[in-house]
Amino acid sequence: MTTTLPLGIAVGILVGLGQLLWWNRSQKQDVLKSLRWPAGLALVTALLFGLAIGVEFLVGLFIFGAAFALFANAAVGWKLMKGNPKFAGGSVAHIGLAVMFLGFVASSKYDAKETISLRQGQPIQSLGYTLTYTGYKPIDQEKYAFHVSVEGKGTQYVVAPVMYYSSYNDGLMRNPDILNLVTKDFYLAPLALEQWSDSTQQTVQKIMLKRGETKTIGPLQLTFVDFELPENQKEAMLEGKDIRIGARLMVKGSGGKTQAVIPAKLLSGGTLTDQPAALGKEYEFVITGMSPDRESRENSSVEIGVRNLAQAGAAREPEPDVLVVEASVKPFINMVWSGVIIVLVGFLVTIVRRAQEAVHKRSVVPETVDA
Repeated sequence: MTTTLPLGIAVGILVGLGQLLWWNRSQKQDVLKSLRWPAGLALVTALLFGLAIGVEFLVGLFIFGAAFALFANAAVGWKLMKGNPKFAGGSVAHIGLAVMFLGFVASSKYDAKETISLRQGQPIQSLGYTLTYTGYKPIDQEKYAFHVSVEGKGTQYVVAPVMYYSSYNDGLMRNPDILNLVTKDFYLAPLALEQWSDSTQQTVQKIMLKRGETKTIGPLQLTFVDFELPENQKEAMLEGKDIRIGARLMVKGSGGKTQAVIPAKLLSGGTLTDQPAALGKEYEFVITGMSPDRESRENSSVEIGVRNLAQAGAAREPEPDVLVVEASVKPFINMVWSGVIIVLVGFLVTIVRRAQEAVHKRSVVPETVDA
């Protein structure tokens, strides 16, 4: 900013001043006389901009320079158009440059942006528009277009920003879509897509209990009563075979106290496989670890995993995708594009004139003088 603004101010003033100097053949009195109207109108323009949008001092000078270039070249260009329009290309190009500069100021001062999350099918208000994410469609094998309906002032549009993973850049690529309106441009850039994942397997909450110990987990109070080993399993245990063992719990919840036996299978190699036991339709218990102590049963402990079945059932309902985007509005951006077009027109006029002059020079055959 500290470098570009002074350069822009200098370019604007020199573009206007240089054209006036060329037109008046650098005569001091004529130059000063020709400066009055462009400089006066430029000062008024800078003051109006300052009152309207509240610009800083350097930005005000930049506006003055751009307006000075606009009015000075307009005056010169008008005189050229009345004489020989073919010579007006330079003035036209300079007018386009001045319009671009003014467009830069107006657009940057009034621009606005907002990051929003668009849940599919649900309209969201943003920057004066109603945005609705309707879904995505593949463009090719790796690119996807994300369709968003944009509605405002009775008119509806559809923008489709693109997002894809690039193996070449080894990263996520995001291409915004632009809605070009008369007085502004509306940009929509994709940031991320949040998709529902099957979360039916809820995280199991674990709790370690010693024999006779009571602990609370969620709304439940669990008391580890003891291990249960059926008679027909004792012989298998002595022989080192797989056994089935259970842990008896006293469960106290909103419905009162109840007892539950949580079964498990202990393999001969010491590996424990869980055998879930449901308590009504709300909770499921599994043994996730155990440390039986046959010599001192009071030191026996068990690790119980608790899963809330109600929450797991609710999680099975899929949720719509959420598209995270950055919406932004660039007002008066068409001033910039108009300036670019005017510059190109000026260049084209100059190029055509130069080409015609070159053809004319080649067509003139110099007369030969006899010795």
